[in-house]
Amino acid sequence: MVTSASGLAGNFGQASCSAAKMALVGLMHTLGIEGGRRDVRVNCLAPVGLTRMNAQFLSDEERCIFDPAKIAPGVVFLASDGAPMRVVLMGGGGSFERSYTTFTRGCLLEEGTAEELSGRFETISDRRQKFIPNDANAQVLNEILNLK
Repeated sequence: MVTSASGLAGNFGQASCSAAKMALVGLMHTLGIEGGRRDVRVNCLAPVGLTRMNAQFLSDEERCIFDPAKIAPGVVFLASDGAPMRVVLMGGGGSFERSYTTFTRGCLLEEGTAEELSGRFETISDRRQKFIPNDANAQVLNEILNLK
């Protein structure tokens, strides 16, 4: 599946595109969980390439850098027998990166108020104990851990 940085991080003026592209990431995860039993590999590619949509915003130099052919290694890799499972591979101009969806550990509120949540938001947002969830049940398990 093809997603984009607009879906992963947002982009001004592209709300509908962002929503659709992030929806593909959720679909990839679910299809990967369901297909994994049969070794069906499901991944997303978030490419930067020269298209009709972005050509007007790129300089001549950038048009050469983001030649769509330079994303081909990512396409071939994700379609290969050795492909990973449930990966968002990003790339452009011959450079490749990986995007992750992570959860923070968070914390239990003692008073259970919005004011307390506001005061503890930095702790809730702390990424030092972040983890990559295997599925949606990871949230339930994390909440249970926080209750102990």
